[in-house]
Amino acid sequence: MTAPGPAKHKCAVPSCQKQILDRFLMCPLHWFKVPAGLQTDIYREYFSGLRKGVHPTREYAALVQQALQHIASLKKGGQLRLV
Repeated sequence: MTAPGPAKHKCAVPSCQKQILDRFLMCPLHWFKVPAGLQTDIYREYFSGLRKGVHPTREYAALVQQALQHIASLKKGGQLRLV
């Protein structure tokens, strides 16, 4: 009997079908397009919510939406290649 592999989910970018580990929000292609300051805010709010026992928090959800909007704006500008 083999042990199950790590839990995975789809990248948060709607048009991306990449499967990633549960501990990540997006695949590397998309995550590294998110500004560093916003990445930091997302991490901070994610762990703050876990400590409070509330996840996802409204703040976390709003930050994720900002990241997704940023990715979408890059796509519209032709700067992002989605695979």
